[in-house]
Amino acid sequence: MEHLEQVDIDQQAKQHDYETAQPKNVIEKTTQGINAIVQAVENGVVNPLDAFASFNKLEKLFKEAKVKIDEMARDEAEKYTAKTFTFGNVEFTRKDGAKKLNYSEDLVYANLQAQLKAREELLKVAQKQTMLFDNEGVEVPKVSISHNKDSLSVKFK
Repeated sequence: MEHLEQVDIDQQAKQHDYETAQPKNVIEKTTQGINAIVQAVENGVVNPLDAFASFNKLEKLFKEAKVKIDEMARDEAEKYTAKTFTFGNVEFTRKDGAKKLNYSEDLVYANLQAQLKAREELLKVAQKQTMLFDNEGVEVPKVSISHNKDSLSVKFK
């Protein structure tokens, strides 16, 4: 009799683990955890650098997991006949990959690209010099500089 009780307890534990692993529960608990970290940073309890590093690590883990699931999800979506379908309370739409022309196969295009790259290099050099002239004797102007947003790089040791 005691053995049957243990089997029943094992089955309940297995069922509980399955239920807590459901995406809805995981999203809910993850959201709670993220909100707790943000609040702890805002309250000065957690160092912003620690939280930033943690979020970068989580982002990497999520991206890797998404890549693993991506093909299986697309395969599962193929089971639905409609292009747009609902699963649970989420609407999915299958989209074909974008088609791109391979411009580099055109010699005129390739030549213009090479000229454009050469001009870019000339503009970079002109930025560092007082005056610069191209091979036609025309002064190469100094162009304005725009800046991207500052960022913080994270490398785990």
